[in-house]
Amino acid sequence: MAPECHNAAMRLSSTALPLALLALLASAGCKQIPYAPLPAPPTGIRYEPGANSAGIARMSESELLRQKRLAQAGDKRAALNVYQHLRSVDNDDAQARDWLVLAADLGDGAAAYNLAQIAIHTQDAAGAWFWARRSKAAGYANADALLQSLEEQDQRSAACHRRQPGQLGREGPHIGQRAALVCRCRTAG
Repeated sequence: MAPECHNAAMRLSSTALPLALLALLASAGCKQIPYAPLPAPPTGIRYEPGANSAGIARMSESELLRQKRLAQAGDKRAALNVYQHLRSVDNDDAQARDWLVLAADLGDGAAAYNLAQIAIHTQDAAGAWFWARRSKAAGYANADALLQSLEEQDQRSAACHRRQPGQLGREGPHIGQRAALVCRCRTAG
Protein backbone atom coordinates (compact mmCIF):
# COMPACT_ATOMS: atom_id res chain seq x y z
CA MET A 1 0.00 0.00 0.00
CA ALA A 2 1.31 3.45 -0.91
CA PRO A 3 2.18 5.74 2.03
CA GLU A 4 -0.53 8.27 1.09
CA CYS A 5 -3.14 5.50 0.89
CA HIS A 6 -2.03 4.11 4.26
CA ASN A 7 -2.42 7.57 5.89
CA ALA A 8 -5.89 7.98 4.39
CA ALA A 9 -6.89 4.56 5.73
CA MET A 10 -5.61 5.56 9.22
CA ARG A 11 -7.62 8.80 9.12
CA LEU A 12 -10.73 6.94 8.04
CA SER A 13 -10.38 4.29 10.72
CA SER A 14 -9.67 6.85 13.48
CA THR A 15 -13.01 8.54 12.75
CA ALA A 16 -14.91 5.43 11.68
CA LEU A 17 -14.24 3.49 14.88
CA PRO A 18 -15.88 6.00 17.27
CA LEU A 19 -18.79 6.39 14.85
CA ALA A 20 -19.25 2.63 14.67
CA LEU A 21 -19.21 2.40 18.48
CA LEU A 22 -21.73 5.22 18.72
CA ALA A 23 -24.00 3.49 16.19
CA LEU A 24 -23.76 0.25 18.15
CA LEU A 25 -24.67 1.97 21.42
CA ALA A 26 -27.55 3.85 19.80
CA SER A 27 -28.98 0.65 18.35
CA ALA A 28 -28.95 -1.05 21.77
CA GLY A 29 -30.93 1.84 23.27
CA CYS A 30 -31.75 2.40 26.89
CA LYS A 31 -34.66 -0.05 26.82
CA GLN A 32 -32.41 -2.89 27.87
CA ILE A 33 -31.07 -1.18 30.98
CA PRO A 34 -33.03 -2.36 34.02
CA TYR A 35 -34.55 0.44 36.09
CA ALA A 36 -36.32 0.26 39.39
CA PRO A 37 -37.40 3.54 40.99
CA LEU A 38 -35.99 3.95 44.46
CA PRO A 39 -38.12 5.16 47.35
CA ALA A 40 -37.49 8.67 48.65
CA PRO A 41 -34.88 8.88 51.41
CA PRO A 42 -36.39 9.09 54.90
CA THR A 43 -35.79 12.85 55.15
CA GLY A 44 -36.84 13.51 51.58
CA ILE A 45 -39.65 16.04 51.44
CA ARG A 46 -43.05 14.85 50.33
CA TYR A 47 -44.68 17.92 48.83
CA GLU A 48 -48.42 18.43 48.62
CA PRO A 49 -49.41 17.76 45.01
CA GLY A 50 -50.31 21.02 43.28
CA ALA A 51 -49.95 23.09 46.46
CA ASN A 52 -47.60 26.02 46.35
CA SER A 53 -47.09 29.48 47.77
CA ALA A 54 -45.99 32.03 45.20
CA GLY A 55 -44.66 29.24 43.00
CA ILE A 56 -42.77 27.47 45.79
CA ALA A 57 -43.81 23.88 46.48
CA ARG A 58 -45.33 23.55 49.93
CA MET A 59 -45.13 20.73 52.45
CA SER A 60 -48.36 19.53 53.98
CA GLU A 61 -48.80 20.10 57.71
CA SER A 62 -48.23 16.38 58.34
CA GLU A 63 -45.01 16.43 56.28
CA LEU A 64 -43.78 19.53 58.10
CA LEU A 65 -44.47 17.79 61.41
CA ARG A 66 -42.61 14.67 60.17
CA GLN A 67 -39.61 16.79 59.16
CA LYS A 68 -39.63 18.53 62.56
CA ARG A 69 -39.66 15.19 64.38
CA LEU A 70 -36.78 13.89 62.26
CA ALA A 71 -34.81 17.08 62.98
CA GLN A 72 -35.47 16.85 66.71
CA ALA A 73 -34.21 13.27 66.56
CA GLY A 74 -30.89 14.54 65.16
CA ASP A 75 -31.36 14.70 61.38
CA LYS A 76 -29.57 17.84 60.16
CA ARG A 77 -31.03 17.57 56.66
CA ALA A 78 -34.56 17.55 58.06
CA ALA A 79 -33.75 20.61 60.19
CA LEU A 80 -32.57 22.39 57.05
CA ASN A 81 -35.76 21.30 55.24
CA VAL A 82 -37.88 22.85 58.00
CA TYR A 83 -35.79 26.04 57.90
CA GLN A 84 -36.21 26.36 54.14
CA HIS A 85 -39.96 25.78 54.36
CA LEU A 86 -40.48 28.30 57.14
CA ARG A 87 -38.23 30.86 55.46
CA SER A 88 -39.54 30.60 51.92
CA VAL A 89 -43.14 29.41 52.23
CA ASP A 90 -44.32 30.71 55.60
CA ASN A 91 -41.96 33.74 55.55
CA ASP A 92 -41.35 33.30 59.28
CA ASP A 93 -37.73 34.39 59.70
CA ALA A 94 -37.64 34.18 63.49
CA GLN A 95 -38.89 30.61 63.70
CA ALA A 96 -36.90 29.62 60.62
CA ARG A 97 -33.68 30.84 62.24
CA ASP A 98 -34.24 28.48 65.19
CA TRP A 99 -34.29 25.53 62.77
CA LEU A 100 -31.21 26.85 60.98
CA VAL A 101 -29.39 26.99 64.32
CA LEU A 102 -30.49 23.41 65.04
CA ALA A 103 -29.17 22.27 61.63
CA ALA A 104 -25.85 24.00 62.34
CA ASP A 105 -25.70 22.52 65.85
CA LEU A 106 -26.25 19.09 64.30
CA GLY A 107 -23.18 19.67 62.10
CA ASP A 108 -24.56 21.07 58.85
CA GLY A 109 -21.81 23.27 57.40
CA ALA A 110 -24.11 25.10 55.00
CA ALA A 111 -26.41 26.05 57.88
CA ALA A 112 -23.46 27.39 59.89
CA TYR A 113 -22.28 29.31 56.82
CA ASN A 114 -25.74 30.86 56.38
CA LEU A 115 -25.76 31.86 60.05
CA ALA A 116 -22.37 33.52 59.58
CA GLN A 117 -23.76 35.45 56.60
CA ILE A 118 -26.78 36.52 58.67
CA ALA A 119 -24.43 37.68 61.44
CA ILE A 120 -22.42 39.71 58.92
CA HIS A 121 -25.62 41.30 57.62
CA THR A 122 -26.70 42.23 61.16
CA GLN A 123 -23.22 43.55 62.08
CA ASP A 124 -22.67 40.79 64.67
CA ALA A 125 -18.91 40.29 64.34
CA ALA A 126 -18.61 37.72 67.14
CA GLY A 127 -21.48 35.69 65.67
CA ALA A 128 -19.97 35.85 62.19
CA TRP A 129 -16.66 34.49 63.46
CA PHE A 130 -18.33 31.82 65.57
CA TRP A 131 -20.52 30.44 62.77
CA ALA A 132 -17.79 30.75 60.12
CA ARG A 133 -15.49 28.61 62.29
CA ARG A 134 -18.28 26.08 62.83
CA SER A 135 -18.87 25.98 59.09
CA LYS A 136 -15.19 25.27 58.48
CA ALA A 137 -15.16 22.58 61.19
CA ALA A 138 -18.11 20.92 59.44
CA GLY A 139 -16.12 20.88 56.19
CA TYR A 140 -18.17 23.42 54.24
CA ALA A 141 -16.29 24.34 51.06
CA ASN A 142 -16.81 28.12 51.19
CA ALA A 143 -15.93 28.52 54.87
CA ASP A 144 -12.23 29.19 54.20
CA ALA A 145 -13.05 32.09 51.89
CA LEU A 146 -15.49 33.51 54.44
CA LEU A 147 -12.91 33.32 57.23
CA GLN A 148 -10.36 35.00 54.97
CA SER A 149 -12.86 37.75 54.22
CA LEU A 150 -13.56 38.28 57.93
CA GLU A 151 -9.81 38.45 58.64
CA GLU A 152 -9.36 41.06 55.88
CA GLN A 153 -12.26 43.08 57.32
CA ASP A 154 -10.57 43.00 60.73
CA GLN A 155 -7.28 44.19 59.23
CA ARG A 156 -8.94 47.03 57.31
CA SER A 157 -10.87 48.10 60.37
CA ALA A 158 -7.78 48.04 62.60
CA ALA A 159 -5.82 50.06 60.03
CA CYS A 160 -8.67 52.53 59.79
CA HIS A 161 -8.83 53.02 63.54
CA ARG A 162 -5.06 52.86 64.14
CA ARG A 163 -5.82 51.62 67.62
CA GLN A 164 -6.73 48.41 69.39
CA PRO A 165 -10.29 47.07 69.00
CA GLY A 166 -12.40 48.08 71.99
CA GLN A 167 -10.92 51.58 72.36
CA LEU A 168 -13.21 54.54 72.05
CA GLY A 169 -13.35 56.33 68.76
CA ARG A 170 -15.24 59.41 67.64
CA GLU A 171 -18.37 57.33 67.12
CA GLY A 172 -18.25 55.37 70.39
CA PRO A 173 -16.94 51.97 71.45
CA HIS A 174 -16.02 49.28 68.97
CA ILE A 175 -16.71 45.58 69.52
CA GLY A 176 -14.26 43.77 71.83
CA GLN A 177 -12.31 40.81 70.37
CA ARG A 178 -13.05 41.65 66.75
CA ALA A 179 -13.39 45.03 65.13
CA ALA A 180 -16.71 46.00 63.62
CA LEU A 181 -17.46 44.26 60.33
CA VAL A 182 -17.91 47.51 58.47
CA CYS A 183 -15.70 50.40 59.40
CA ARG A 184 -17.84 53.44 60.08
CA CYS A 185 -15.00 55.83 60.82
CA ARG A 186 -15.12 59.27 59.39
CA THR A 187 -11.81 60.70 58.39
CA ALA A 188 -11.13 64.38 58.69
CA GLY A 189 -11.19 65.85 55.25
